[in-house]
Amino acid sequence: MRQRKAGTPGHLSDLDGWVQPEVWERVRELLMEASLLIHDHNQPPRTPGTVHVSATSWTFQMIRKARG
Repeated sequence: MRQRKAGTPGHLSDLDGWVQPEVWERVRELLMEASLLIHDHNQPPRTPGTVHVSATSWTFQMIRKARG
């Protein structure tokens, strides 16, 4: 990514797996909280004291395919 500032922390996660329903619900809650936090604190471009960031998340429950 050419626009990523070198040497700054970021986070990338990818998983196609199986978890208990309560774990999945907690993950969704945490991601929704993070999304609300970053949206609620978003400022106009180049506001002093801010950093330019990009945040994307997409999580969903998979369709369970029949074996066979």
